[in-house]
Amino acid sequence: MTIKHNTKTHSSLPLRHKTTCSPGMGITSGYIYYLFGPVFSWRLHRTYGVSLILFILIHIVTLAFDTTMKFSLADLLIPFYSSYKSLPLSLGIIGIYLFVVIIVTSLIWVVKKYQAWRYIHYLAFPAFVVLFLHGVLIGTDTANPIMLIVYWATGTMVVAGLLYRLKKPMMRRF
Repeated sequence: MTIKHNTKTHSSLPLRHKTTCSPGMGITSGYIYYLFGPVFSWRLHRTYGVSLILFILIHIVTLAFDTTMKFSLADLLIPFYSSYKSLPLSLGIIGIYLFVVIIVTSLIWVVKKYQAWRYIHYLAFPAFVVLFLHGVLIGTDTANPIMLIVYWATGTMVVAGLLYRLKKPMMRRF
């Protein structure tokens, strides 16, 4: 079965936690599939993956040009290279690499190598964990109580979705 995808992206950077987590939970749980059908679900899922790449690039470029921290590209791309908060920074780098693998294999393997793609796609959960820890441990916005609520609400939603997913019998995918 060949599925055509629309790769247009529509997202808002300040709402990245809320906008990527909520539909992601709908996709993970199967609700988006049942409410809107497989074509819309695949398009939405792919849009969020492509949007994630955009957010990653914006995050890295912004940090590369930050005059306060003065990160080198090696600091931003090589885990444990930077002396500044090495573990939390490295968790972010590792999480980004996991998501890049997930997104690239999704763009090229989803139809041709479905089973391999599916197993690789499960890396999204550990990737979320390391990126969540990265954000909570090193994020400059964590001093803001509202952002802490956003982080922990997002984390709670993902854990709830994962538990739901593990409890629910595996549904046949389209």
